[in-house]
Amino acid sequence: YDLPLPTTQKELDDLNDELAGVEPKFILQWAHHTLLAGNHNNLRTQETNGWNSHPLVQVTSFGPTGLVILDQLYKCNLLDTVPVITMDTLHLFKESYAFYDTVQSHYNSTLHLIISNPVHIAHPPELDGDSVFKGFISSKTEFQDVYSPTLWKTDPRYYTKVTKVDPLQQKLEEWQTIMWITGRRRSQGGEREKLNVLEFDSFRPDGDNRRVRSEEDNNDNPFHSSKGRWKLNPLAYWSYDQVWNYIKANEVPYNPLYDQGYTSIGDEMTSILPKKSHVGDAIYERSGRFVDLNRTECGLHSHLQKIETLKKQNEEAGEEWTVPE
Repeated sequence: YDLPLPTTQKELDDLNDELAGVEPKFILQWAHHTLLAGNHNNLRTQETNGWNSHPLVQVTSFGPTGLVILDQLYKCNLLDTVPVITMDTLHLFKESYAFYDTVQSHYNSTLHLIISNPVHIAHPPELDGDSVFKGFISSKTEFQDVYSPTLWKTDPRYYTKVTKVDPLQQKLEEWQTIMWITGRRRSQGGEREKLNVLEFDSFRPDGDNRRVRSEEDNNDNPFHSSKGRWKLNPLAYWSYDQVWNYIKANEVPYNPLYDQGYTSIGDEMTSILPKKSHVGDAIYERSGRFVDLNRTECGLHSHLQKIETLKKQNEEAGEEWTVPE
């Protein structure tokens, strides 16, 4: 496990080459050892004193891949110090809400589950376009009153911002998270086809990052914690069949909607059964998501943002920039 986090792009590329052939459970153990080795008791003391610091967390909507990761964290005895965050958009299927209880019951007290609600962002006229955070929204009716019943369709980017992006960033900032674990895989196609096991997400320049600026921002390390967070994709190289074979073999509970034919589940109004026209294609698994919205990602994971980050890093290094294939 003695592989330190990279401090240069070459180190990141070399590490990804090495992690590409490593089993997911060992990738999770490496991340845990790198970020938490020797800190278990210290973290518990911090929680007792009312201050939570969680360098490593899992973020999941409890899709099949996320469930495999959750189960491996449990079997590796890592769940005690790796909390799990899921975003409740208030627009999920009733089966998805019931599944929260199923997961909590299955992993008992070992699972530290945080369910994050959408944020209420207001734009008072007197602030001339600036926004104000007014708290969290706790019901679908309240959400429709604050925004509109059709925000998901009229402005899907803003809908994602208030239901997923902002709630997640607030929690990661509160916990001073260094790395978060996702369930994305190359075999899901689309923007994920060339996915690496380890990525660095630079903080967005549009004000989403609430971290207080400091002298650390001038650190020469492009991957310094003051500049962004690591994103870990331990099952990046697994296939859809591998995921489900694990779930069946290990009797991992899953959302009953998958037994009805769904292959990817999100909000009720934008999730349908996968399109038969895509059977056999890499995009088949997620072909039933974001119906008629002309997008393949919810907003938490954006290839466009990654391109912008890589371009900036090349420019700062004085290197020629070419768009990745």
